[in-house]
Amino acid sequence: MFQNPFSFDGRIRRLEYGLSYLIYIILYLSASFLWQEFPTAALFFYPFISVLIWFLLAQGAKRCHDLGNSGFFQFIPFYGLLMLFQDAQSGINKYGRNPKEVAVSMKDSEENALKFPLGKLSIGHSLLRLSSPILINVLLAAMLMEYLNVSDMELFLYISISVIPCHFLALIMNHNSHALEIDGKGQFKERVIYSSTFYVLVRLYTLYFRDTEIYVQAIFFELIIIGLFLCLTYFSFQLYKVIFRKSSLTL
Repeated sequence: MFQNPFSFDGRIRRLEYGLSYLIYIILYLSASFLWQEFPTAALFFYPFISVLIWFLLAQGAKRCHDLGNSGFFQFIPFYGLLMLFQDAQSGINKYGRNPKEVAVSMKDSEENALKFPLGKLSIGHSLLRLSSPILINVLLAAMLMEYLNVSDMELFLYISISVIPCHFLALIMNHNSHALEIDGKGQFKERVIYSSTFYVLVRLYTLYFRDTEIYVQAIFFELIIIGLFLCLTYFSFQLYKVIFRKSSLTL
């Protein structure tokens, strides 16, 4: 339960969805109360509420999958009642195995994930696989920008370094601490998607909350920054291969 709560892949039981909804309500009400008490900290509450909404939508999508439907069904009025009370489809559907039938083991958790041919992951599915750690990385970058009292160059350095552990987390979440199941081209594509999406979201954050601007003549420089983030993902990629290659040899 709650093995990958920010992912839109797979299926979850109605119990987990009900608990997720309860957690969302409690945290949302708590955040709203604190927001009223500390209005000056609004820039912190915006990303926190965004994470809560992402969490609920991801859990709702997986519950829709458990019923054999698209995740968009959760937006249908009163469909939430079915999500809370209707029993799941038995066996395997196109979204994965029935979570009730999945044993709590590493092998079964891998089987519960959708299988794709080597190097054949679509951009959309790769983005879904990476969405949770990217969101965590953006939240971390936002907190650094708002609460770290350092120079712009030092701030950029800290944000850049944050890419390494967050991308490493993405590899752990998507590959279950085992060997990478996609080929070299697919791995590079996921690193490009991670780097570019992370930069775009951080850039949007600075545009909306920090009153920065976009200059056409600076686009080439911004592409260089994306390239820098891409290079940093190489370190986490190599670290993952070294650590979990050794651990797999000892099994």
